[in-house]
Amino acid sequence: MARTQAPSDRCLVPGYLFIRLDCIHDNWLPIRSTRGVIQIVRFNDFPLPVADGIIEQIRRRMESQPIREPYLTSGERVVITDGSFSGIEAIFVASDGDERVMLLLNILQSERTLSFPIDSVRKLDRKSCA
Repeated sequence: MARTQAPSDRCLVPGYLFIRLDCIHDNWLPIRSTRGVIQIVRFNDFPLPVADGIIEQIRRRMESQPIREPYLTSGERVVITDGSFSGIEAIFVASDGDERVMLLLNILQSERTLSFPIDSVRKLDRKSCA
């Protein structure tokens, strides 16, 4: 079942889209060629149905969870605090799930985007950026 997009929509099951299709009358095969679609969850050659009750439970759970404000915003300067890259400054690009972030680093005269645990990244104070 497809959800209508609203400002409070959040991704509870990353990478999955629930849609309602009639397996007899609807042609679901073009979905496979849609940009971003990797695979249709299926059993043999048929899409795997998800009961309406399960979709409703997911909706209720999402509505009961508070919306967290993002810790970082795109373009914000950060420093890596743990691991091999500890002490290196980077630029926050995007969230990579709930526990990881994508950072832009300048390594050996080239820019690379790498994923890091969010717990190993700290915002740089504005004073530190000057």
